Amino acid sequence: MNTASLYRLASTVEGTIGRFLTSTGFKCWTMECPDYDNEPFFSCINSGTYIVKLIHSPKYGPCYEITNVLDRTKILIHWGNWAGDKRKGYKCNSKGCILVGDKVSRHRQDMVLNSRITFHKFMHAMGGTPFKLRIINIYK
Repeated sequence: MNTASLYRLASTVEGTIGRFLTSTGFKCWTMECPDYDNEPFFSCINSGTYIVKLIHSPKYGPCYEITNVLDRTKILIHWGNWAGDKRKGYKCNSKGCILVGDKVSRHRQDMVLNSRITFHKFMHAMGGTPFKLRIINIYK
């Protein structure tokens, strides 16, 4: 089984920035919602190890879902740029999912860039097979 690691580097109200590395050699940046202790729809999920499986999302088409997340469902890896706290006025393309991009930038708030292209490269690199994801918070 392929493996991947997500190293979360910083978390603020603008989002959680991370570095994603896979056993297939793929690497990218990630953006997730702030760390609000796994609060549904507004927080990144807890650190830990998860099995990730290919699904078909009505909105994103083929993508990966992180399974067995405590008190959470439909946590996907998909494209998008922002993952700030929308309750505080920040842009957000996530409800707790992991967004991928090839760069981190700041345009009014932290964000990832070239997300759709990066997402398609990620999907190709993982080949549709399940993988084990380890999430580690470096910032705490």
